[in-house]
Amino acid sequence: MAVFPAWFRGTYEEFLELVSRVRDAGGFLPAKVEEKNVILFLGLMSDEEDAIFPIESPIQSIEELKAVVGDICFTPLFRKMLSFIIECYLLRQMPLLQGMPRIGKTYAYQTFKNLVYGPQASYIYLDCSSTTSEAEIFDAIRSAYTANAFLLVHHFDNLPHATQAIFRVLGGHRGDLAEEIHEVHLGQLRRGPKTFVGFEVTYPEVIKGKNTIEPGMARRVVWNAVPIEESYKMERGVYTVGQCPECWLNGEWIDLYPNTDDFFECSNCGLQLQKYSDGYIVLPFRGKGKIKPYSLPAKTFMDWLSPLYGVKGSGIDAKFYLFNNEQELYAYVQGFKRDDSTSS
Repeated sequence: MAVFPAWFRGTYEEFLELVSRVRDAGGFLPAKVEEKNVILFLGLMSDEEDAIFPIESPIQSIEELKAVVGDICFTPLFRKMLSFIIECYLLRQMPLLQGMPRIGKTYAYQTFKNLVYGPQASYIYLDCSSTTSEAEIFDAIRSAYTANAFLLVHHFDNLPHATQAIFRVLGGHRGDLAEEIHEVHLGQLRRGPKTFVGFEVTYPEVIKGKNTIEPGMARRVVWNAVPIEESYKMERGVYTVGQCPECWLNGEWIDLYPNTDDFFECSNCGLQLQKYSDGYIVLPFRGKGKIKPYSLPAKTFMDWLSPLYGVKGSGIDAKFYLFNNEQELYAYVQGFKRDDSTSS
């Protein structure tokens, strides 16, 4: 199913054909809507329905678009987070994304910035700590309004309530981002057509040292929380229950089995994992399908398979690389082609 938008001029069947074209293009497609250059993004709503968002963008060619989104791992979670951000932007509201670390919240915001403002455009990045000053906050807000820019407030929950409350000035009368600000430290500011502010937080009940959201700010943002259970599965890389992480990224659940080299191998794509420390190394070469006869699947040996590391280099020069999120794992495995001549 797909959400039929008001801007589309055509039948529902024609809209479904458009959804199919955008999906075949990798989830993003340059187009013209009402004589405007837009990027059509295949989003995913919370009820699992597809939705097409037309995003006005300085990007006009497929080549420019590929440079921005070519390495994106188009997972359901990424689609939901980016859909939420874009919907808030179109409604002039302030999004607050909540989730455990390393699930791609910042990556979704950065993708939004690249699409809406262009990959070369700068944005205001406020990395909050318990010692972030009022002056730093006022400077960030002033910059967003005067430069008609995007302000990302990272680690907003590091701030104590009294400091969080400074951001109340951004709340408009209709639940939107304030069109005008009159404040003694900021003077008079007027919102530009692309002025936008987004927030990131984690879970204070799980992450030590984090604060809850100040009540006044909680009423001024639109809250979207990634469930802790889903966040946990994504933390520090991709977690599966003994299945191939690469196939999981592509929406398939394929069991891993021990091969004759004592690695866990995927029978579908040949990806190999080797035990290391508290997780598993994603090896930089694929297996040849030599699964041990009568062997049991990886899920028999563990509750969670956590491929935290990849390997760069070989032999004594090999270096371990920690995946921060699913996007990095996806980019890492794309270069590994299955080759029966490869020694595993």
